[in-house]
Amino acid sequence: VGAYLVDPDQKSLRPIAGYHVPKHLLETFINFSIPIEGHRAVEEAWRDCRPVYSSDTLSDPRIDPETMRHFPQRSTLFVPMIVKREPIGGFFATWWEEEHHFTPDELRLVEGISRQAAVAIENARLYEKHQGMVERLRLFAQSLRSIGESVMITDLEGKIIFVNEAFTRTHGWSEAEVLGQDVALFPSRSTALELLTNIATETRRTGWQGELNARRKS
Repeated sequence: VGAYLVDPDQKSLRPIAGYHVPKHLLETFINFSIPIEGHRAVEEAWRDCRPVYSSDTLSDPRIDPETMRHFPQRSTLFVPMIVKREPIGGFFATWWEEEHHFTPDELRLVEGISRQAAVAIENARLYEKHQGMVERLRLFAQSLRSIGESVMITDLEGKIIFVNEAFTRTHGWSEAEVLGQDVALFPSRSTALELLTNIATETRRTGWQGELNARRKS
């Protein structure tokens, strides 16, 4: 059995794991990407998002000759892994020497395994993406804390979620005193009400950035 993920160009499948791969084929398994384009059996499974099998690969014109040259086999099954109705890879199950005739129960079983694997891979990708985002936000916050100008960040409701050290030094408010407070409480008396209204509107629409005179703590 081999597990594969699709390359970014969507033209071939690269191996990510194997089980009971014959020792003399291990190097080939690791280095050979199975084509999607031109491999009619895989194309069919890819298009229809369902398992495709061949009990007699030697006489099946849907099987890619180059793949057969690298992996001489008697019967094969390809099951695509589907995420949000799009294939992301799949499993090949191979019978090297004997013909295998697939039953409906076998197909249901491998489809269930494929669905679980697809969910696991997608969750791993989401976790990796989340971790990368968290790290970028951490570095961004670290940079903002160290700059000399006062910085205040709010959420879409106008509640303060971040101030840097320059803000607390300049205006006398501690971080604990301002976090969660409405931004409208802090502008100086010279700030026009129209500007505050515009800030609230733009924050909810696409975000607002600019300079605002904040009052010092009395």
